[in-house]
Amino acid sequence: MSFRDFTFPDVCDRFGLKLRQARLFDAVEPVQVPPYLKRKIEQGLRLSQGLYNEKARSEFVVAPLLMEVWSQADERFGLFSGTEMNVDQPRGLNGVCDFLFARDPLVFVLKAPVLAVVEAKNDNVWNGFGQCVATMYAAHLMNEKDGSIDKVYGASTTGLNWKFFELAGANLTIDADDYALPKETEKVSAILLSLV
Repeated sequence: MSFRDFTFPDVCDRFGLKLRQARLFDAVEPVQVPPYLKRKIEQGLRLSQGLYNEKARSEFVVAPLLMEVWSQADERFGLFSGTEMNVDQPRGLNGVCDFLFARDPLVFVLKAPVLAVVEAKNDNVWNGFGQCVATMYAAHLMNEKDGSIDKVYGASTTGLNWKFFELAGANLTIDADDYALPKETEKVSAILLSLV
C-alpha cells in the first residue's frame, strides 16, 4: 500500500481524522500574476486536454503555477516534484508525491517541516482526496517527530479545478470553496503563497 491507494473518506477513518468543512481562504486577497503565466496555463490546459493524462496536467499546468509561486516567494521554500516520502511504510504512508512545499529552501533532501502537498489528477479533483489527505497526514507525522509546525495544507487538482485542505492535529478541514483556472489564477496563487 502507498499514498495513491487511499480513498476518501476512508482515509479519515483509518487515521482518526475529524472532518469538517469551512471557508479557509476568505481573507486571502488575490495577487497579481504576470500575463505570461495566464497564457502558459491556458496553453497547458489545451495541451493536457488533448493528452488527457495526469502527467501532462502536472507538467503543463500545475508545475508552471507552483514555480511562479516559488519565484514570487523569493525562493524561500523548497519545492519538490516527484519526490519519495517514506514515513511509515507498514501503514501505507509512503510513495512518490506529485509536489511538496518544505520550509527549508534546500532542495537536495526533503526535511521537516513539510508545509503543503499538491496532488495532480487527470479528470476529477475528488479522485485525489484520499491520496492528498494520506500524504498530508504523513507530513504531519514527519513534522511532529521533528517538533516543528502543527498545520499542513494540501490541494487536489486537475490543473483546471483546485480543492484545498488543512490538517491541524487530527482535525481535517475541507475548504468550502472550489477554484478554477485560468479564471482564478490570482486567487489560487495567493492561497499557495499564504501556505508558505
